Amino acid sequence: MVIMKAYTVIFFHALVTSGVNGFIHDILTVRQATSALASRSTASSETGPLFGIVWKNPFENAFGGERLLLDQDAEARKELKSEILRRCALPGSKNKRAQVEKTINELAQFSPVKESATSPLLQKEWKVIWTTEKEINLFLEKGWATEILQTLDGSVLQNMIPFVKGGSLGVKGKIEADENNPIRTLFKFESAALDLAKWGNYNLPPVGQGWFDTVYLDDNLRVDLNSRNDILICTPYDSI
Repeated sequence: MVIMKAYTVIFFHALVTSGVNGFIHDILTVRQATSALASRSTASSETGPLFGIVWKNPFENAFGGERLLLDQDAEARKELKSEILRRCALPGSKNKRAQVEKTINELAQFSPVKESATSPLLQKEWKVIWTTEKEINLFLEKGWATEILQTLDGSVLQNMIPFVKGGSLGVKGKIEADENNPIRTLFKFESAALDLAKWGNYNLPPVGQGWFDTVYLDDNLRVDLNSRNDILICTPYDSI
């Protein structure tokens, strides 16, 4: 979702203060911001795992007949999933991120998928139910959009923000699994488009590259920590 950050300010400024003509003018200036944002994304991608999470395989002791341990892990997983969804639904507060991070640290230990970056479970259309990305949340808070979508299909990543009054903001790029980290996916955006419905369509320069660690993944929940120190919590779009 990194690319949305660069365009949110331009979108807001043009439509609120300058109209469509102002928007078209501001598109021409986005290239100046592109290099700086891409550099920041690249630099951030060189950092290590966030929050000190050490992934644990809940099945590593199961083959010794320790069925009770599996049952306990399944129950703990169920409770923590309910807890993180409950926290995401609560109104924002100063310590909400800290509370969500605490639950993520606990839940990550029980992820049933060890190699999430290459798991077929990752490959689907997701709805972002909570994120720390302020520029993304602006679209929801202002009422311009009601949902944020992300689709992973093979080596293609697509982020989409449909606007309630028609049109959308979307980006597309390439993804690949990090050979040295089984939960890390590398991404690089290659195209972006802004659809303003009756005011026309605009191709924008792609911005950003980095990585995201899928620290928890199962059939109906995905938790990512990314190279910009943001959190994405998603559920499958078709389950909504």
